[in-house]
Amino acid sequence: MSGDGETSGLLPASRAFVLQIRADSRVENGHLAGRVEHVVSGRTTHFQSVDELLTFIAGALREADAAGSEECR
Repeated sequence: MSGDGETSGLLPASRAFVLQIRADSRVENGHLAGRVEHVVSGRTTHFQSVDELLTFIAGALREADAAGSEECR
């Protein structure tokens, strides 16, 4: 991974997630299950589908963006 200024501006820590995919997931068949953690907030959830994963990520990003807006005031 590069630590240059151009990349770091596009990849802020507030948008970092850790994703663990269950061993019995069959991604090639559309089955994705596991655990996801929002790095900055520490929030985690288990998911059973891509939709659940994306719902969690969207919520974490909304909260992070709102917190960032509050800090700018």
